[in-house]
Amino acid sequence: MEQIRINGIADNLLHDIFNDLSVGLELYDKDGIMIDVNYSRLRSMGIKDKKDILGYNLFNYTSFSDEIREQIRKGETVRFVAKYDFDALRHLFPTCLSGTRFFEITVSFVHNEKSEITNYMVITQDVTERILWQNKYDNLYEEAVRSKKELLESEQRMIHLIRQNELVLNNINSGLAYIANDYIVQWENISLCSKSLSYEAYKKGEPCYLTAHNRNAPCENCVMQRARQSGQVESILFNLDNKHVIEVFATPIFNEQGDVDGVVIRVDDVTERQHMIGELEKARSRAEQSDRLKSAFLANMSHEIRTPLNAIVGFSDLLMVTEDKEEKEEFIQIINANNELLLKLINDILDLSKIEAGSVELKYEDFDLAVYFNELAAAMHRRVVNPQVRLVAMNPYESCIVRLDKNRLAQILTNFVTNAIKYTSEGMIEMGYEKINGSIHLYVRDTGIGIPEDKKDKVFQRFEKLDEFAQGTGLGLSICKAIVEAFKGEIGFESEFDKGSLFWAVLPCQFESVDSGLYISRQRLGREVEKEEPHASEEMKSSKRVLVVEDIQSNFFLVSSILKNKFQLLHAPNGLKAVEIVRTQPVDLILMDMKMPVMDGRTATSEIRKFNTEIPIIALTAHAFDADRVAALKAGCDDYLVKPINGAKLMQTLKEYGC
Repeated sequence: MEQIRINGIADNLLHDIFNDLSVGLELYDKDGIMIDVNYSRLRSMGIKDKKDILGYNLFNYTSFSDEIREQIRKGETVRFVAKYDFDALRHLFPTCLSGTRFFEITVSFVHNEKSEITNYMVITQDVTERILWQNKYDNLYEEAVRSKKELLESEQRMIHLIRQNELVLNNINSGLAYIANDYIVQWENISLCSKSLSYEAYKKGEPCYLTAHNRNAPCENCVMQRARQSGQVESILFNLDNKHVIEVFATPIFNEQGDVDGVVIRVDDVTERQHMIGELEKARSRAEQSDRLKSAFLANMSHEIRTPLNAIVGFSDLLMVTEDKEEKEEFIQIINANNELLLKLINDILDLSKIEAGSVELKYEDFDLAVYFNELAAAMHRRVVNPQVRLVAMNPYESCIVRLDKNRLAQILTNFVTNAIKYTSEGMIEMGYEKINGSIHLYVRDTGIGIPEDKKDKVFQRFEKLDEFAQGTGLGLSICKAIVEAFKGEIGFESEFDKGSLFWAVLPCQFESVDSGLYISRQRLGREVEKEEPHASEEMKSSKRVLVVEDIQSNFFLVSSILKNKFQLLHAPNGLKAVEIVRTQPVDLILMDMKMPVMDGRTATSEIRKFNTEIPIIALTAHAFDADRVAALKAGCDDYLVKPINGAKLMQTLKEYGC
C-alpha cells in the first residue's frame, strides 16, 4: 500500500513537472495518438484547452516530411526546425495566433523492457526570434552573440526544470547538473556534449570541484559561487585539452523563502562558435584596414597626380606667352620631368591592378645585360641633379647574355636607384649587378638617410613612404617585390639609419656570358644649377609682397613665373619658415601649400592666425577633396585654390584680396 502511495506521489510529481516545463511537450501513445500536452505547448500554439488538440495523430504533422515520418517509424530520434503558418492551420485546430512562427522539434521515444516503443515524446521550443534574426542579419558573429543572449534567457526560464524527468533531460544536447550549496552534485544528465568531448565533469554524489577540476577545495573564481552571491546567471569560458572551448552557465535556484537552494550548471561546447567569432573579427579588421588603405590611396593619388599636372598645365600656359628662349627651354624641361613623373604614377597604378588580380606578366627574351645595363645607367645619371651626389655604375662584364623580362628588370633597378636619389642628399649611389649561382644579383647601395628600425618592417608594404612629403605613391617597392616573386626570386635590403641602405634582388635566369675581361664603368653626373634671384625693379619694390609657401621647387617656379614683375615674392619651403617670415617681415598676402615637411600648411595657418588675423591666406594645394577644403578654411585660410594652377584665376583671386 505504501508503495502504491509513493508511486502515486511520484506520478503526480512527474505530471506537475510535465505540465510546468517551459519547453513544449507532447505525449503520444504507441499508435501515434496524442494523449497529453503541457501548458507551454498549448500557449505556443495559441490553444486554450487540451481537448481541442488531444487525439491528434503524430504522423499527420503537417511539418513532417516523408523522410522524417519514416525515421520516426524506424524508432530514430529526429530533430528539426518547423515553420508554422497559423493562418493556414486554423482548419486543423482552434488557435488565437496568426502569422508565422518557427519551432525546434525533437521526437524521441519511450521503450518498455522489451525495447518496444510504448510512447512518442515530442519536445518543442519556440525559436522564432532566432530564425528571424538569422534571416535578417545572416551574420555568424551576431548570431553567436544573440545565441548567447538567448541561452542566458533560457537559463532563467528553465529554473524549475532541475528535477525533471530524466527521459526528457537526457535528450538535451547540453550537459546539465544540479549542485547544492555544499558543492555536492545532486543530479546530472547523460549529455551529448559530454559524450562528444569524452568529458564527464560532474558525477552524482561527489563534489563538483573534485570531478571537474581534480581539486580538494572549491575553485577560485568559482562560477557556481559567483551565481550564488550575485543571484544572477553567471558564465565562464575555459579551454579543455587545448582542443575545445567550453562555456559554463551557472543559474541560481531559489526556494520558497527566496534563498538560493542550489545552482544549475549548463555545459556547452562552443569551439566552433568561438572559431567563427575569431574569424569574423579578423575579417572585420581586414575590411577596416582595406577601407583605410583605400582612403589613403585615393587621397594620396589625388595629391600626387595633381602635383605634376600643376607644373605641366602651368608651364604649358607660360610657354605660350613667353618670348625668352632660355626660359622656354627651362619650361620644357620642367614639363618633361613632370610628364615622366605622371607616367610613372599611372604605370604604378596599372601594375598595382595587375598585382591585385594576381596577373603579373613576364615576357622573357634573350638580351645582353651588359649593354642594357649601360643604357640604364646613362638614364639614371640624367636623373641625378644634385651636384653633391655621385652615381657609380658597376658593370663587371663586357657581355652577359641572359633570358629575362627586360622591362621588369629595368623597373626593379630603376625603382631602387630612384629611391636612392630621393633619399640621398650627399655622397655616393652605387648601382650594379653580378652573376651568382645561376641567378642575376641586382643591387643599389647609397649613403642616404637610411631606414629607422621602426619602419623596416613596412618597407615593402603598399602606400608606405619613408618620407610622406617625398613625391611618389609608396607603391614602387611593393611592386618590385611582386615582380621578384613572379620571377620566383628573392628581394631584400640592409640599412642603418643616417648611414645608408643597400637594396638587392636575385632573379633566377638562364644566361651565357663572355668574360674576355672586366669592364668597369664609373660615371659621375652632376650639374650645378646656380640661379640668382632677379633684382627687383623699382616698380616691384613698391608693389605688394606675396609669400609663397611651397616645398616643391617646380611649383614655386611656376607661381613665380606667373606673378613675376607684378609682386615682390618671398619663398618659404615649409610652414615653420613661413611663420618665421610673417613674424619678422611685412607680408601682404600668403599663398599656402597644405602638404609640406617640418610643418604642414594647416598648422602654419593656425599658428599665423594666433598673432595675425588680418593677412589674407589662400590655400594653394593639390588636395581636392571637400574635406580638405573645409579643414583648410577651418584652420584660418580665406580661400582655397586647387592645383593645377590657373594663372588667370590666381591673378583674379589676388586682386580680390587687394593685391
